[in-house]
Amino acid sequence: MRALTGSSRQVSWTAILLAVLCSLSITSAAAQGTTLWEIGKNDRSAREFSAGHRSAFVFNAEKGGWETGWAAEQEEGVPYTIEFHLHGSASGTYALQIDTLAATPVIPALRVDVNGHSGNFYLRARLTDSPVEPNPVSRSSMEIEIPAAFLHTGVNQIVLTCVNSHGNSDGQQSTPAIRYDYLSLTQREKNAAQAIQADVQPTIYYLERDGKLVEEVDAFVRLRQPAPASTLELRMNGHVLDAPIAAQDGFGEQRITFEVPEWSGPTQARLSIKGDSKVFDFAVQPARKWTLYVVPHTHLDIGYTDFQGKVAEVQARTLQDAINMIHEHPGFRFATDGSWNAAQFLNTRPAGLQQELAAMAKDGKIGIPANYANLLTGYSSLETLYRSLYYSKSLERSMGIPFDYASITDVPSYTGAYPSVLASAGLRYLVAAGNGDRGPVLQHELWNVKSPFWWEGTDGQKVLFWYSRGYGQIESIFGLPPEVEGGHDTLPLFLSEYARHGYKPDAVL
Repeated sequence: MRALTGSSRQVSWTAILLAVLCSLSITSAAAQGTTLWEIGKNDRSAREFSAGHRSAFVFNAEKGGWETGWAAEQEEGVPYTIEFHLHGSASGTYALQIDTLAATPVIPALRVDVNGHSGNFYLRARLTDSPVEPNPVSRSSMEIEIPAAFLHTGVNQIVLTCVNSHGNSDGQQSTPAIRYDYLSLTQREKNAAQAIQADVQPTIYYLERDGKLVEEVDAFVRLRQPAPASTLELRMNGHVLDAPIAAQDGFGEQRITFEVPEWSGPTQARLSIKGDSKVFDFAVQPARKWTLYVVPHTHLDIGYTDFQGKVAEVQARTLQDAINMIHEHPGFRFATDGSWNAAQFLNTRPAGLQQELAAMAKDGKIGIPANYANLLTGYSSLETLYRSLYYSKSLERSMGIPFDYASITDVPSYTGAYPSVLASAGLRYLVAAGNGDRGPVLQHELWNVKSPFWWEGTDGQKVLFWYSRGYGQIESIFGLPPEVEGGHDTLPLFLSEYARHGYKPDAVL
């Protein structure tokens, strides 16, 4: 179970719960009010701000100048302070709006401090389209109700700090960070939110416990005032589960993860604080189960990163490393970006290793595509496209290495004749990982979401095609070097594009 910590206060849960009616969700309610200040444009982009991140700074919201005074990005542990004046006494309630974009695979939580009253709030990111950011981009829109008692006449400060949402960044390669889209503070006459709010969200993560599956279900509890430690109870599908809630100093949000025995179809979930009568009821559905195929590879880009001879040796050594990795971890798989990589290995390694590479290729443990290298197919002649398959075909004849798929990486587009060329050579499959920087039009067509699909060539022949939005997609999900834990927040975002009725497979590449 994961929960935030804090010191105990002598405030009973009953007193808090009976103070107001409880909300059934943490979604912010739209309400009229007076906007005290704004930072940025609500345009799903961070490009209006000063590029990059900074060390700690104080920004005066009344003076403005956020175009240069506010940083686009914020890294973990670095406080950004917003300073503003109240010219009269605080009254009603205040809504702090924070819209952010993901900047790293690990999506942080935000620690919000209002004149010494502080708490953590979780960013629930969703994929969205942006006119200028990489498409699509993950975005979080959060509204935090600030009680009038937290503010006073004169100078006030709101301090925002990124914190690790999983509580521990030891050994983590990538530093959690966000990009800012828009911030504002609005005064309202009446409270728009209740003292306690709650939400239940099933996740895509299934674990095996004693031979049976359980699904991780996240429960969120948001408080607007201090509270003592207690116990949260979740009732679902005939099961009763409980977990501790940490004491809370100020205001904020806690996330508690329950392991709920596998269920199917819609069911009711009831969340409650032990010892109190107030409950939160939700209709929930289990998340879709996925099989994820991860294809590690080294990019074939001869001479771009180093002298050609050194690149050739590094690629050969990488294949040797892949063979060793498969011996150590039998479930590991590897793919080359072209048969050129295999040629460097076969030309320089002893016969025993050559046969080992061939055996692993036959068993489907190492993939060697039909194409010799990554071609700009639109510039290549028809003769070049055919001849680019010759070497791999020779490997099939001499060593039995499969000749059934082609792969192109870091190329912005592909000629309409290519599926006809491949199909004519007896190939059935094509995998492409595009360069969106130089071929942005392909991103807007979202061919990745439509994959796999049959791509029909000019003569009616076709290949089964899988398209990836980027050739460094593993980095965008798991970080670099990739870490399984690093993808906890971003893997659900990636899979959400495929979690639709029209996508039939239960697997994603």
